[in-house]
Amino acid sequence: MPAIKSIIAAVLLSASSFSIAVEKQLVTGSHASVGAKHAVRLTDGQVYLGVVTGAAAGTISMRLEPWGEVQEIDRSRIAEIVFFRRDSRAVASPIPFSEGMGMLYRSGSDPVPCRLDGVSSQQVRVSSRIGQFSLPIDTVSRYVFVSYSAAIAKPSGTHEVGLTDGSIFQGRASIDGDVIQLDPKGQPSLSLKKSQVRYIRNLTSGHWLPLWKTGKAIQDGMDYSTPSAWAKGLQLSVGEVVSLPARLSGQLTLVAQVTNQTEARLIVVRGGKELKSLPLTRDLSEISIDLPAGETVTFSIESDDQSTQAVIADLFISGKGAR
Repeated sequence: MPAIKSIIAAVLLSASSFSIAVEKQLVTGSHASVGAKHAVRLTDGQVYLGVVTGAAAGTISMRLEPWGEVQEIDRSRIAEIVFFRRDSRAVASPIPFSEGMGMLYRSGSDPVPCRLDGVSSQQVRVSSRIGQFSLPIDTVSRYVFVSYSAAIAKPSGTHEVGLTDGSIFQGRASIDGDVIQLDPKGQPSLSLKKSQVRYIRNLTSGHWLPLWKTGKAIQDGMDYSTPSAWAKGLQLSVGEVVSLPARLSGQLTLVAQVTNQTEARLIVVRGGKELKSLPLTRDLSEISIDLPAGETVTFSIESDDQSTQAVIADLFISGKGAR
């Protein structure tokens, strides 16, 4: 894996060897870092970091990093607000929404269907069928909107840029030496140093599977002692089954590795039929699978050791059926 990372890092330093218009992804080798307090995930997969400062009938107010200005975000564009970003608890799926309501997740409590009425520095105000409540903001993990379960919105640009702090922006990116220029749709331009960027993805060369749709926490390499050689991943445990929407056919590629033991097998299923059973080790494996037409693709791992865990990352469908 160190060899993979060194090659990836060298690519960014020599922009002439990387075609941002052709290649599907560039991982810089920069280490993930702790970002702002709150996150707003949009329905197209973008993630805005900052501090949520208010909630109106049709919008959410957020002091958005890295610009530092309060912006209004239309509720129809939001999949979820994350108040506690390192919470690993999965979002329930499918989410039993009531009309006009979302789902509130709190530490140590069951999810509650409710409407988000307001947010301040100290409290989150909600309404449910049994009344109105003000909750200490530090007890709220996330608020999930109805649009979380809807189809993925069309990408807002030709590239996706993931920053080391966890922000994800879409727009048009270009590389000039050690600087990445990003023009995110609807936002001021950004000039970013290599050390601020974890990855750049080409959104026109195929289809990236939306890992956040599983409801699981996205692995970003934060807890790794060395920078990960992948951009975004999911952690799987023995006995766990994870499904992703994939209404496309083509060539499915991904990377995977065991993280806490020595070996396991990755099982890939489509439409109830096993497509692949592949050995995994502590070394990062690059995997390619012919994906027939279908609605979802399902992953699980098998091992004699029930404590085994693995990461699957950067799932991408290419080919005629993926365009």
